[in-house]
Amino acid sequence: MSTPSSPSQNLQDLLRQSGGQLWRGRPETGHRRPALPTGHARLDQALPDGGWPLGAVTELLLPPPLQQAMWLLLPALCRQNREGRWLALINPPAIPYAPGLAQAGIDLNRLVHLPGLDNRASWWALEQLVQHSACGVALAWANPPEPAALRRLQLAVERGGGMAVLCRSHQAAREASTAALRLRLHRDRRIDILKARGNLRLQQLCLD
Repeated sequence: MSTPSSPSQNLQDLLRQSGGQLWRGRPETGHRRPALPTGHARLDQALPDGGWPLGAVTELLLPPPLQQAMWLLLPALCRQNREGRWLALINPPAIPYAPGLAQAGIDLNRLVHLPGLDNRASWWALEQLVQHSACGVALAWANPPEPAALRRLQLAVERGGGMAVLCRSHQAAREASTAALRLRLHRDRRIDILKARGNLRLQQLCLD
């Protein structure tokens, strides 16, 4: 009568039989990927890479009227702008207040504003912009037109090395997403970190 094998032995046998085709997961190495400081110390401390992931897609899930992304992103926008990179606002829900952006440190000569686009046109413009290294941050108020769209966007922003930011409603939290980072913002400046690279644990924090 043969002795039953242990679960660990069964697992090792399965790994050997897979010929390297079975994914074992990625061990935590402590290595940080490229990131841009957010300008908010508590948020930087909570994010695995210490800031906004570069060469990746970030989703900001916002309460209505979907205008509350700028206060969170403004320090990073200014930083990228000072380094000579372009910024893009694609189909924002309100006209950007140019004097306020200029006073905050944004060079309006390196700001692209594309208003009045439908969802598909917004998405197309976002993909075109983020694949260029001159584009530091592109924000689009748009939803993926089909499941494969986020993957295409990820490949585009990897080529450019900047930030692709999708501004969506709270309801989008119910949908699966391949974005590297998903944050849900509240009106009282509470933030839920729904997803971050290398961290599957929901985190909540409040920024002053």
